[in-house]
Amino acid sequence: MKTITLMTLCAVMLCFTGCGKNKSVNEPEIIMELTVLVTDENGEPVPGVALTTNHTTGTVITSSDGYAMIENAFNSLTITGKKQGYPNFIKYIEIEKNYTGLLHVIIHSTLPVHFKDDFDRPVTSAAITTVPLTQDVVTDENGIAILKNVPAQSYTFTITRPDLYPVTRRVAVPDSLQKDIEVNVASEKPVLNIVEPLNNSVLSAYNVVLQGAGTDYEDGELPDSLLVWYSGIDGELGKGKSLTVEKLSLGKHMISLTGSDSDMKEQSVYVNVSIMNYNPNSYFPLFENSTWEYSHPEPEFIVTNNYNVRETWKIKKLTITVDDENRRISTVLYDRFIGSSVTHTKYVITDYLETGDDNVYVTTTTEEMSEWQEAKDEDHPYSILRVNTTYSPRYVILNNVSNMQLNTTYENTVKVETEWYYVYYNAVSSYFHESDNITTITEVGDIHFVQTVTGLLEAAGITITQGEKTKKWWLTRGLGIVRLDYDISGSEQTAVLSDSNMLQYYRQNNPSKATGKIVPYSAGKPAKVYRLSSDKDKAATELRNILKGMLP
Repeated sequence: MKTITLMTLCAVMLCFTGCGKNKSVNEPEIIMELTVLVTDENGEPVPGVALTTNHTTGTVITSSDGYAMIENAFNSLTITGKKQGYPNFIKYIEIEKNYTGLLHVIIHSTLPVHFKDDFDRPVTSAAITTVPLTQDVVTDENGIAILKNVPAQSYTFTITRPDLYPVTRRVAVPDSLQKDIEVNVASEKPVLNIVEPLNNSVLSAYNVVLQGAGTDYEDGELPDSLLVWYSGIDGELGKGKSLTVEKLSLGKHMISLTGSDSDMKEQSVYVNVSIMNYNPNSYFPLFENSTWEYSHPEPEFIVTNNYNVRETWKIKKLTITVDDENRRISTVLYDRFIGSSVTHTKYVITDYLETGDDNVYVTTTTEEMSEWQEAKDEDHPYSILRVNTTYSPRYVILNNVSNMQLNTTYENTVKVETEWYYVYYNAVSSYFHESDNITTITEVGDIHFVQTVTGLLEAAGITITQGEKTKKWWLTRGLGIVRLDYDISGSEQTAVLSDSNMLQYYRQNNPSKATGKIVPYSAGKPAKVYRLSSDKDKAATELRNILKGMLP
């Protein structure tokens, strides 16, 4: 490398003869002449360097022997040197304070700079730039970058490694090098990424899938043993790039993935998820505020009432919800046409559910059927039927909800205690009580793709028989009942799933790959239902049984 030497050959004695004693300390003092010598580290002259100062407008050029003369120079000044193929340099001179007869500044013809991390490993394949600008170079396999013709002064080094953000280091290059210059760069922390679950997602509490990745600049891909998953509620969950957690606690979790490298440096990333009591493997899933809506391709049926008047009933809406008390509430709305007259009916069944041993039970059922004429009169019906039913022992709705094929046929007998009464135009009927033993036979069938409003869904068919009454449920894992086939007085009817908030959690198999039988549905003719009894009390029970049979 090459050096710049500043030498004052005259006017120095003026500083010792009282010249300028009465001037302000900060006021620059003129020196008649200033000689500058530019050499490399071996003392060889560097000719052709253009020199300017902050006090003069002229430019002087170093001669073949490396010298240049600056006239009318001040004792405090900044000198800038420029030469093609050499980085610019800037030198600040304080003659009064620092002058010793010769100021020698070196331009290093060859300057090796060693780049290492905090564990003394070479930083390889790093792009190196400097301010002031020298050359753009890349470190070799030993972490060394060679700079040419670098003046001795301070530089800001920018170190850019592949796939990493640049880092900067301030380095002073002295006139004389006792050893190679070393630049230390901190080793990197691991880089982590959570692929699944997504941030702010809502998940089932069961079989939660965690997927992530971790790499380290120095180590490469991190092994499973150095990737640890945590939950803000449940603590450490396990290790590895992919992990399935059997069950998480309900609530809002901060899921984190922490990775560590061979340097014991750690990094963590986080996502927030909400965990719900939803089992995607269950054929009868239950969790708070879940809803199902069904539609009837054949929405009408006909009865002849106890006054021998023909009634046409049209199903308007069928909704099922599960609330935070584990109650399954089925609500169906009807319009009833008698000639030109239209009345409205709402029928609500509430099942009080319990779960255990992968089974679903009902302990109590309440029913309410109300009728009114104008829409504004829904809160003031002219007719109300209320029913309360208890089961002893508790009634099994479904066995083995996570794997129904474990038991394809089972029988359940319970004692049913039913109390009911009705109100008609504020006249309260007698209270009725019925007691009976009911046997239910459940048969689990094959799995098919069934047609619903939401599309083809993979579902298992189960047939439920109570005496002479038979209905068929089609159940889909993670969704529950997606279709109901039933019979009213010899006329087959169907209710199919049209919407559910559970569809956002349900992971559907690809219906295009469906093999075997596809079970379609189609609109049919209105079902003609038998005549109701002329006895008002029996007619109420008969109508209730018809409506109840239409619900999933």
